[in-house]
Amino acid sequence: MTAPTVPIGHDPNSQTQVDALIWSRVPHPSWQEELDRIAPPADMTRGQLPKARAVIWWEPGDEWEPIQRWFIYQVLPKAAIHPSILAELEGPHPRSKGRYSGKLGCWVDGPAPHITKTQWELYRKFGGLAKPYWVLQGSEGGHRYELHKHEKVLLHHVTGRKDVHAAGDLPACDPDQRTWQKLWEAKGRHDEVLKIALLATKYRPSLEMEDAKMVEEAARTFVASWGERVAQHADELAWAMRRESGLSRTAGNADSGVDDAADEAEMIHELMHEWTGTVPKDPFSP
Repeated sequence: MTAPTVPIGHDPNSQTQVDALIWSRVPHPSWQEELDRIAPPADMTRGQLPKARAVIWWEPGDEWEPIQRWFIYQVLPKAAIHPSILAELEGPHPRSKGRYSGKLGCWVDGPAPHITKTQWELYRKFGGLAKPYWVLQGSEGGHRYELHKHEKVLLHHVTGRKDVHAAGDLPACDPDQRTWQKLWEAKGRHDEVLKIALLATKYRPSLEMEDAKMVEEAARTFVASWGERVAQHADELAWAMRRESGLSRTAGNADSGVDDAADEAEMIHELMHEWTGTVPKDPFSP
C-alpha cells in the first residue's frame, strides 16, 4: 500500500498534532558509518557468523499516531527470526489489506499482524528483523526505546519513573557524540545490569553500607547510559528511593512488578542475541 502523498512541512521538533507527515528522510552517511564502527556488520566472505546490525532509520508513524523521529534499530539476521515472523516479513505489505480501527488505535485485519510496516520495509533493505533500540529525542542524545523488566526496576529505583518516555513525547533530535558514547557503553552490559537490579531490590536489605553505595552508583550509571536523566544530588536520589521504599523488600513485590524467576527466564530469552552480538547456533532452544 503506497503511503499517501502529503506536503513536507512538519517541524519534527514540534510536540503538537501534525497536519502533514514527513514520510521518509535520508540519514547523514556519517551516522551509519558511526554505527558500523560500534557494531561492525558481519563479513560473510570471511566466514563470520551472522550477527545483529545497528541501522538508523526515519520513523514517520501514521496519520493517527505521528512519530517523526529517527530510530536506531537492531536488525537481527535471518537465522534469528522465528519462522512465523519470517513468513510475514516475506509476505505482502502489512497495509496491503485491512483498515485502521479507531476503537483499538491500530491497523487490523491485515495480512501481517505481528510486524510493523517499518519492519517489513527494513527487511527488504537489510534482510533481517528490525527491533527498535534507541529513539532520537530529548536533550540527552536520545534514549532506549524500551527496557527489559529488570532494567525498569533500576529506572524506577533511581528516578521514580516506571518506564522510558514513549516515542514522540520529547522533542526530536539528531544523533550526536552522546548517542554514540552511550551505544558504545551498552555493549556487553546485560548480565551486569541484571546483577545490579537484583542487588538493588531482592538483596539490598542484607548489603553492607559500602556495597549498598556501590549498587546505587552502578544503578545511576546504567540508567544514565540509557539516555535517562537522573538526580545529580544524593538527597534527591535518596528521596526517590524512600518514596518507592517497597522496592527494597523483594524484586517480586507488587511495587516493582517484577517476578524473579519469570523475568530472568524472559531476560535470557530476549538477550540470547545482544544488539551487537552473534546469533546462537540454535536461537530457539530453551
